[in-house]
Formats: sequence, C-alpha cells, structure tokens
Amino acid sequence: MLARCDRLIAFRTIGWTFEQFIYGLRLKYWIELEYKLGVCLRGFGSLFASRFRKVIFLVVVLLVALTVGVYAYMISLSPHAGPRVSVVSPPLEFSIGLEKTEFQQAEPINMTVSLKNVGNEMIQLMWTSYYLYYDQRMYFDFVIVDENDTLVYQWTGEHLAFAAVLTETLNPGEQLVSVYPWYQLYGYEGGEGTYYVKGLTRSVHLTVNDQTSTILLETPSITIIIN
Repeated sequence: MLARCDRLIAFRTIGWTFEQFIYGLRLKYWIELEYKLGVCLRGFGSLFASRFRKVIFLVVVLLVALTVGVYAYMISLSPHAGPRVSVVSPPLEFSIGLEKTEFQQAEPINMTVSLKNVGNEMIQLMWTSYYLYYDQRMYFDFVIVDENDTLVYQWTGEHLAFAAVLTETLNPGEQLVSVYPWYQLYGYEGGEGTYYVKGLTRSVHLTVNDQTSTILLETPSITIIIN
C-alpha cells in the first residue's frame, strides 16, 4: 500500500514537472515571437520614418527649386531684343526697353527700366520711398501717354509706396534693373491706337565724392502700337 502511494506521488510529481516544462517551452516561444514581432514592427517603423523624411526632403527641394525657377524667370525678363532708349546725365545712364513695339489688346507689356553708373567713381543713390512687387524692389516708374499726350497709365499710380529710405551703392559699370508689367486690364486699357512709353527715375539723391544732388531723369519715348 505504501509502495503504491509512493509510485502515485512520484507519477504526479513527474507529471507536474512535465507540465512545467511544456509551459516553459510555450512561454519561451511566445517571448521569442513577441521579440521578433517587435523587431519587425520597429523595422517597419524605421523604414516608414526614413521614407517620410525622404518625402519631406524632396518636397523642400522641389519648393526651393520652384522658388529659384521663378526668380530665374523674373531675371530672364530683363534682357530684351526690342527697342531701347536712354538718357545720359554723367555719371548716370537711365534706360527703358521693350521686347517689341506691336501688341494685342489685353496682352501684357513688360518694361525693363535700368539705371547704370557710367562714371569712374562709386556712387550712392537714395530714395525717400520705394515699391515692392512680388518681393522685388522697384526703384523707378514709367508712364504711357496717347497721341494727345493724355496720361493713360502710370505704374506708381496703381501701387502703394513704402515711406522708408532706400539706399543703393553702385560701383562703376554696375546698374539697377526693374521689370514693370502693364497688363492693359482693370480700367487701364489703352484700346487700339498708338502710344508712347517713357521711364522716370523718380526723385533720387545722388552722392559722388561726398557731394549730394537731387536728380529726376526721364527717358525719351518709345512708340508702341496696340491692335
């Protein structure tokens, strides 16, 4: 009887130990599975984060490229193959140029206006106000009159000036360039006919060798035809 009880207790003890062993294997399996799953998830997370950072980087690059492209386009408007007229008042040469002389109604017309130092000394220019157009400083002005010398359009009449001092320094050979559009819209249409375009420096203080004077230059006119 005692021997039978000992065998029963030993069997139960062995069975309990075996159950523990199986439980340990299952626990080890789930721990390893959880670890591997965590590694995979972290890998996917890192991959997603890496790709997200790449997408953000590409977006930034595209925005910068677009900005540079727009700026380059604005600069590319400066050169012109059409007529150009100038007035020279040493040490300054003031000019206005167009791409062509014949336009259609409502066709945008771009005026390239420039002020160049043609002297041998560095000069300083100071305006008591200036204009901004698409983040570009606009130093000058232009007017369009009809055959009766009636004012049709003036750029500064349509835009607000910043009442602040603007100073620029030009070495010999350097120049300031602004490109002005006339869209022929919003009550500023010219209609068919012949018109005359001329540039204005606006009132500007010129300093050369500590000598300051106030000047106001006006270019000769360019004749344009609107069909």
